[in-house]
Amino acid sequence: MKLFHSASHIRTKNIILLLVISQLIFGASVSVAAQTDFTQDYNVLYADREIGLSQGLEPIPHHQLEIFSFNMPQLDGREKDVVVYLPFEYSTGTSSYPVIYVNETKESLIVYDPLQENWNLNQPLFDFYTKDFSSEVIIVALQNKTNKFWDEYSPWVKEDMYYWVDPYEGNRVEGGEGDAYLDFVVHTMKPIIDSRYRTLPDQANTGIAGAGMGGLISLYAGLTQPATFSRVTSSSPAIWFAENGEPWLSNNRLLSLIETSGTPENVRFSIEIPAEDRTASQNFYPVINDSYGSKISYPQAYLEGTQSFVKSLVARGLPAANISGGLSYPNEWMDWLTGSTDRETRANFKMYFPLIMTPPPKPPQITSVPATTFVTGHNNEFTITATGFPAPKITKSATPIDGQLNFFDYGNGTATLEFNNPPIDTVGVYPITITADNGIDPPDVQYFELRIARPDGLACPTSDSCILNFDMSMTPFLERTRRIWVYLPPNYNTSGLDYQVIYLLDAQHIFGEQADVPLDYPWDWEFDETLDDLFLRSGKGTIAIGVELDADYPWDEYTPWDNNNMDNWMSSPTTLQGEGDNFLHFIVYELKNIVDSSYRTLPDRDHTAIGGGSRCGLFSIYAGLRESRNFSKVMAMSPAVWMAEGGPNLPLRYPEWLTTNQLSVWFNTYQAPTNVFHYLYVGTNESGAGGYPQVDKTNGDLLTWPVAYKEGADKVKQKYDADGVPYYYRIKLGGTHYPGVWRDYVEEALTKFGFY
Repeated sequence: MKLFHSASHIRTKNIILLLVISQLIFGASVSVAAQTDFTQDYNVLYADREIGLSQGLEPIPHHQLEIFSFNMPQLDGREKDVVVYLPFEYSTGTSSYPVIYVNETKESLIVYDPLQENWNLNQPLFDFYTKDFSSEVIIVALQNKTNKFWDEYSPWVKEDMYYWVDPYEGNRVEGGEGDAYLDFVVHTMKPIIDSRYRTLPDQANTGIAGAGMGGLISLYAGLTQPATFSRVTSSSPAIWFAENGEPWLSNNRLLSLIETSGTPENVRFSIEIPAEDRTASQNFYPVINDSYGSKISYPQAYLEGTQSFVKSLVARGLPAANISGGLSYPNEWMDWLTGSTDRETRANFKMYFPLIMTPPPKPPQITSVPATTFVTGHNNEFTITATGFPAPKITKSATPIDGQLNFFDYGNGTATLEFNNPPIDTVGVYPITITADNGIDPPDVQYFELRIARPDGLACPTSDSCILNFDMSMTPFLERTRRIWVYLPPNYNTSGLDYQVIYLLDAQHIFGEQADVPLDYPWDWEFDETLDDLFLRSGKGTIAIGVELDADYPWDEYTPWDNNNMDNWMSSPTTLQGEGDNFLHFIVYELKNIVDSSYRTLPDRDHTAIGGGSRCGLFSIYAGLRESRNFSKVMAMSPAVWMAEGGPNLPLRYPEWLTTNQLSVWFNTYQAPTNVFHYLYVGTNESGAGGYPQVDKTNGDLLTWPVAYKEGADKVKQKYDADGVPYYYRIKLGGTHYPGVWRDYVEEALTKFGFY
């Protein structure tokens, strides 16, 4: 365990300023071996100056906050940063205190106020978490600022994430580490906390809390760890993550756990849904229907999910007195169950849903298409989906290749066909009868065709264009696996032609629905639709290769340089470890070889392009600079040049914009290749994370996102001008930072390439 810092003067229940964690604390750290005996004394290194002093705020004394880094042996030794908040009188008194373990996510107890330029405690959340304790408390906040919270905060694996969140927020499949995470909290961390601090370690004085996914794992902990936790406090718990297939609330694993395992009588549950989570918005997600075929909203998911959870607890015998609501409406859930008509109290809330009834029985219907094509030499997967209530069981008829073809029914209305590396002798068409049956007549029967093809022969099921996919290892360049999508143009099967190729980053947004990602405007590039349209008008086809974005590595792969000041640009992550060279080598030395050997490409550099937007635009520029042997054309839409900012870790608003930019350093060191054509686009109203960036220009003014993107693109243009690089620079007045804007210029870019 690493002990980073001990800090801060914070009055309980009246906290305003908390800390500037990243840039001040972590730079001054003491390494302490994992599982260290906390009974010994420690020499804690402090920051060079008082926290908050640079912003004209009251300095925070060091005695009330400590930050550690724990090793988690249950999760392959992953590090977990932990913020321990101590009561104000802790250092001068002898009292022992209850403990609340807080599972932090993006809905954090610690938030940054960009207007006031300081860090604040989320006071309503703090008051809610501590409301059931009569004394001051010790808070142990387990930080989780990366997308690992999807895995750590759920014991269940969720395979339909793209129906709930955008691919920037999570991967196609998430979850499954919740039990290991709780084992770490209960059996590894809690004993250390109890030995280090004056705690009341018994169950009656130990609580667990969180918001969103942190709220979900807290509810789960209350059900499965009642010997450890007596109080569970959850704000807008992500009960939706436990869903296991449509329709909404027909197959929820958290509710099933209560049904099968019952409820502990010595645990109290407090659940609130803040006003901001009760108001419907125009957000496209989730793309999920209820039993009546109506699309649900996130406010509906929060409220109805909580209502169903409460209903299940009471139905399985939990005393009603053990369930409460938020501070402003503590009796909300009991009033809902008993049909209270306290209109004055309920008038404070913008939404209220009626009692959730068990959905009516509904016969099954298979909703997936009746054919797919698997390609030899690749790992292939096809998902079969069916609706109905209860969720139908899916079966298939026998085939001659059943010893090699894998079939999995998940019991939630989905099943998969999988065939890893089909051999050449399996090429052919295999009719399969698929049946969905849930006991409600009639069962649904679909006559399905599985087509297995050689990639250089029959690849698309028809003469239309098609998009295939396969998974491939990125070893030895990166120790992970990535899904690849291949767009083949119309008439690919019969033309006998070889095709020009463009490599595209972030396949989920590039292809959208065709990559099993239900996107709405303005998040879909509609790249395949554009290529289809260009073929119809020109008779010329292009192969497009899409590489999926991995939300566990949302930044690292798209730049070769480290960025130690990412907290200047967004709330998460605080660092960026550049893996761009390894990612580029994977594309050039592994992926391109597979593509050129599997499909009819024109493999020479003159017919090979690379492109993307934002972070992928920056990477595409770098690929053109470093791999001119392989790419002759680059499409960079709104390149995120700011990601290449360098320098040591410094406080917010340092270093100054573009003074330590590593792309600029590359420009100043090397000649850019003049045999690569660049299409460069930027809008004048580009945007980014709310409240950011927190970066100063050289004149002392605060940088804005539109200026950052425009000046970053201008810096690239200046290099092209200086080195004689051929390019076309498109500036769009009012242009914003969305794929739906970039897609309007794809045709222009491909035309400038000479592809059309």
